[in-house]
Amino acid sequence: MYTTRMTRKGEDGGWPYEFSIKYLDALREREKRYEKGERFTKGLRIVIHPNGKKKWRFTWARGKGVVLGEYPQMKLAQARAECDRVLNRVNREEDPRPFGRRAAAKRSERLRLRDMQSTYTEAMDMLKAAQGYDNRSKEVLRTVLKEYNNRDLDIGRRYVDEITYHTIELYRNALLKLGNRPKTINRKIEALRPYWFYSRKHPEFKVYRWPLKSPFIDPETGESLKPIKAGNPTTDSIRWISPTDEQRIREYATRIGGHFLVAVTLALGTGVRPSELFRIRWQDVGKETIFIFKSKAGAQRYVRMDAATKDVLAQWKKLHHNEPVENTVLGVASINRQWLKMRKKLGIANTLHHCRHTYISRQLAGGMGWSELGTLVGHTGPEMTKRYARMQEELGLK
Repeated sequence: MYTTRMTRKGEDGGWPYEFSIKYLDALREREKRYEKGERFTKGLRIVIHPNGKKKWRFTWARGKGVVLGEYPQMKLAQARAECDRVLNRVNREEDPRPFGRRAAAKRSERLRLRDMQSTYTEAMDMLKAAQGYDNRSKEVLRTVLKEYNNRDLDIGRRYVDEITYHTIELYRNALLKLGNRPKTINRKIEALRPYWFYSRKHPEFKVYRWPLKSPFIDPETGESLKPIKAGNPTTDSIRWISPTDEQRIREYATRIGGHFLVAVTLALGTGVRPSELFRIRWQDVGKETIFIFKSKAGAQRYVRMDAATKDVLAQWKKLHHNEPVENTVLGVASINRQWLKMRKKLGIANTLHHCRHTYISRQLAGGMGWSELGTLVGHTGPEMTKRYARMQEELGLK
């Protein structure tokens, strides 16, 4: 804890114990800049420049100081009060220097958006307990901050002081290019909005050059970031993989092998969501079904495996027969990098989630009822399942 007041009187190198107006007015310029200080207020200095200007300066530690103002515009009493204000900020671990004069933070001191996720999640959990919020925005934020092999998409890698309106626009355009529907993109932006404001205010973020302008306001027009308008829901919200592309994807996955082959086969053969796919444990895999213990809707269910899925899992089990049953089958949290590489090489626009859409449509074409299929894939109501009915013709299944 720093303090300013000294209790012992005396002289030190020609410096007075306490400044007076007469003493300050009597100070004259020299060829080189010099300074005088008082012992009454530890760290307070008056700096006399060769041009005759006199400026107050306060130093609270070796090599750490700040210019307070110019004398006589800033009176002696004002300078002492300013010293106390600066020390209060220093003791609160804040940077007391004016915004424009603060040094840029070192790279090791600048935290990224992703670094704040655990602290923000704890705050959201407390808010949920107090006010009854759901976990939906927290789950969306997790998808926003996950790692991508694309700088525009990997917004969690960026520093807080780098997030601008242009950054948000690049992120939205990258999501559109990836195939995300407008409703999903708008939900991700809305989950990012309070998170960005929270991260700026949190004391763990040592980001200098504040205050920062909101990246959700256009600096040219001053208007707030508008949500993307949704198009035709039958074409924008549901997409599927054509039989030709599915065959190409399976052949590519077979050449790659490993967990990528297992993930693609499971997605196409069971219709599970990507968020459920990477949580499947060895103890959840049966002879004919897989137990989904944590789904998007919160309900547990069983999914059926086709012959291709059972064969691939049997071979994969032989390679991992010594693993504990509580370990996940895939052993990874994502295959986004491999999937994006495959999309670029094969020239397709489908996402991993489109495997689920294709599975549901094929089951409908096979004669499975709405209620049975909805329970199998984890839909909360028949309305969502019935949206896939009109896709059968375009898939060539009718």
